[in-house]
Amino acid sequence: LCVNGGELARLRSALKVESTFDSDKDLKHIDGVAYWEELKPSHFSRKPVERISDNEEGNWVCPNTDGAMKLDSRLASVGGALRDRYGGWIIGYNKNLGRCFVLNAESWGILDGLKISKDQNYDGVSIKTDNKDAIEAIHESFSKTSLSALIRHIQQNLMDIGKWKLEYISREMNLKAHFI
Repeated sequence: LCVNGGELARLRSALKVESTFDSDKDLKHIDGVAYWEELKPSHFSRKPVERISDNEEGNWVCPNTDGAMKLDSRLASVGGALRDRYGGWIIGYNKNLGRCFVLNAESWGILDGLKISKDQNYDGVSIKTDNKDAIEAIHESFSKTSLSALIRHIQQNLMDIGKWKLEYISREMNLKAHFI
């Protein structure tokens, strides 16, 4: 799609994009994960079901994560959105993983969300994902040693953060991460 500057502004307005990044200066990296703070499309609206409980004290963050894999090539990528306790957008992130399994892609999304949350010094993390296997593997890692270095790394990050919750949400409720 080729458009002139005026047409681009009109399209952005029609799409209700609050702001966009026009250069790499707005794109940041933590451990090879690209993330941005300014891109806020209208389909990332606030939803009450994503709120963090008011019972949780301190500055909590909620990473919604999602991994995807092409079945024929096994090429995978992962993305997510960090939201404040009220569902407001903080940061989006994504990364290509190359060839891996779905559980690994989902786990990388959780780990990347944890790393960014830790880097931003939040008091607690409420992780939401639509992959029950990832949740089960992480929970089991606290009662027995996981064979997966990735799961052990997630476990260590959770222990470093201290206050955390891990929740399964339906695929429909995880669309914010899916679109990234």
